[in-house]
Amino acid sequence: MKHIYTLLIFFIAFSSNIKAQQQNIHSLIQSGIELHSEGEFQKAIEKYNEALQIDSTNILVLYEISLSYLALENYENAIKFSTKVLDSDNQILSVGVYAVKSEALAAMDKIDEAIELLENGLKKHPNEYILHFNLALNYYKKNNLAKTLFHVSEAINLDKSHSGAFLLNAYVLNDKEQWVKSILSFQMFLLLEPDSRRSRAAFDELLRTMHIRVPSEETVQRSFTQQQPVRTQEQTGYLVSLDSIPPLNIENGVNRSLIFNAIATSIDSLKAASQEEDLFMVFKTVNREIIRLLDEENDGSENKMDNFWTFYVPFFTHIANSEYYETYCRYISVSFFPESLEWWHDNPEEAENFVIWFEEGDEDVYEIEDEYYETTDNEIQKSQRLFQNLQKPNFFRTNKSDRDITQNQNSLLSGIYRQRKIAVKTNIPYWTTLSPNAGVEIVLKPHLNYTLELLGGFNPFKLSDSKQRKHGILWAEVRYWSWEPFSEHFFGLHYLGARYNVGGVKPPFGMFEDVRTQRANGKVNGLGASYGYSWIIQNNLAVEATLGIGYARFNYDVYSLGKNGTKTGEGTQNYFGPTKGAISLVYFLP
Repeated sequence: MKHIYTLLIFFIAFSSNIKAQQQNIHSLIQSGIELHSEGEFQKAIEKYNEALQIDSTNILVLYEISLSYLALENYENAIKFSTKVLDSDNQILSVGVYAVKSEALAAMDKIDEAIELLENGLKKHPNEYILHFNLALNYYKKNNLAKTLFHVSEAINLDKSHSGAFLLNAYVLNDKEQWVKSILSFQMFLLLEPDSRRSRAAFDELLRTMHIRVPSEETVQRSFTQQQPVRTQEQTGYLVSLDSIPPLNIENGVNRSLIFNAIATSIDSLKAASQEEDLFMVFKTVNREIIRLLDEENDGSENKMDNFWTFYVPFFTHIANSEYYETYCRYISVSFFPESLEWWHDNPEEAENFVIWFEEGDEDVYEIEDEYYETTDNEIQKSQRLFQNLQKPNFFRTNKSDRDITQNQNSLLSGIYRQRKIAVKTNIPYWTTLSPNAGVEIVLKPHLNYTLELLGGFNPFKLSDSKQRKHGILWAEVRYWSWEPFSEHFFGLHYLGARYNVGGVKPPFGMFEDVRTQRANGKVNGLGASYGYSWIIQNNLAVEATLGIGYARFNYDVYSLGKNGTKTGEGTQNYFGPTKGAISLVYFLP
């Protein structure tokens, strides 16, 4: 018993020291993240270096410091630390670190290396938006428009809530002379990001793509590249650019000649009504006519089954046919027209109604006719769900800083913390005793890193007339994870309860030596503290080791061995020592 007390004291001291260190690291990481968010990248790095002095292998610290070095444009160190994370094969941060390292390589003009890295990342994570998007960016820098369009389309299909992909998509479509499609992609970008610095450049190019002459007070540069859009003439006013007529043949079901003629007709009508000086009116009128014609052309034929016809056209048709169309036009043009921003401030009720409509959607959004294709119906429902997921733009917020509208200009590097919420597991060594067992663990407080584990096992087998270890046992444990649930160190408090009928065997740790010659039939209840560690080995798979020490009280009846053993007495026993031990295979449910 003396040795058990010594082991218990050592375990408590060891666990307390580890827990204190992990809490200190966690505090330093949180401080670093806050400093990074405030733009204090060098100070953030200092915090991360303090954490690395405590634990030089902490993967989260290595990941965060690589992000801060990337923000400082210290690409060598960004590559150095991101490589360490990649080499660790940590599945939780894998996607994010591919993005960090590839961006650092691209910034050093190592585009081919960045592309190779991202292609390798996609082999492991084929359905990750950020990898497709960053790969599209790098192919765009190499002027490989076909591969850029493929990967940016994949990014959009995977996640329609990020603005950058729609902007890049619009640029590429324009460069490939698919100018009608680019008009709607520009508007999707502006819908998601109406008031950033790159929004003004996007709206400027949108107007010229619609062949409306715009005032040329300044040269506007594209995002993602140093390439500048070409202006046809240096004059104010607007008109259809007949000196640079775009391709007008039918492509992918788009009758571009019909669209171009409608633009010219709309502008002629406005001139006749003496409204040619109101550029916003021109945009609003021409845009609605383009959408109306595309909706008429959207007949569900075989060549009109791609996302342009099943997502973009129904999406914007719904807006154009709503009572909020003019509000929408003001919304997406706030970065270009000062009067649009003034309109938002002067019409708060209409602005708020528009946002509510956008967030909540319509109950009867679309009335689908019987002959409309089922696939189109599904895509329309997807577009309606997008209405419900959009967020308020920056100009609804107060005290907006310059960082609010300049962040996220070229890439979408967000923290890749995929919160696992539920896991199933089994204790492998426990099976060697012919005891089937299984458990489940669920997240209680994701942001506080608490989980609840329930683990049970049983043994129904009688080995011989005088030898058996029949039992059923349950552990219930509340755990605190030092980093995040299911990863790395954890500390727990557990309860155990069991029924048992054991005799003719030798228990571990010198317990209950009398059951070698007798059979005990009873129950046990106990409490204990545990420490463990979990290794993530794949996206949905981990190996976990844990050891618990505590107190248990046994109550039992004593029988003689043998088939017809007789009761010889009763007993109780208090126990201090190991109360839990496991090496578990863990599977995370999707």
